[in-house]
Amino acid sequence: MSALDRVRALLEEEGATYDIIKHREEFTALSEARASGVAPREWAKSVAVRLDGSPALALLPATRRVDLRRFEQVAGVEEAELVAEEELAALYPDCDLGAIPPFGRLYGQNTFVDVTLREDERVGFHAGTHTETLVMAYQDFERIAGAVPGKISKSMEE
Repeated sequence: MSALDRVRALLEEEGATYDIIKHREEFTALSEARASGVAPREWAKSVAVRLDGSPALALLPATRRVDLRRFEQVAGVEEAELVAEEELAALYPDCDLGAIPPFGRLYGQNTFVDVTLREDERVGFHAGTHTETLVMAYQDFERIAGAVPGKISKSMEE
């Protein structure tokens, strides 16, 4: 089963309303936001991290980047580090490289979300491919993902 099929099944099981926007293939969060017509601050990228050695997902706006020191404080761990690109296929085998849906529970992982995403009513994100963006109400996303909110990002300039 594809990642998109698994995400759709999860959302339908939870009674969430969502839209899937098909778009040209893009490989950066900002270009995918533009291609799908979702505001960059509402387009959320999933970042694979290790927290004290265990994989987890961080979700943050396309306009920001993960702050590992802040993440350590939010998660209450000694060490937060990015997962190496060559490890992604093993952790997320049903996804295109770098197109991880933000539901860690599908992979036995915790999900953390940057609080800046709470500022908007909706959120868009990967659902396993670089040609489809899934858009849904932010409140539904946080509830279904069981996401732990916190300040885990910083601006691109910091």
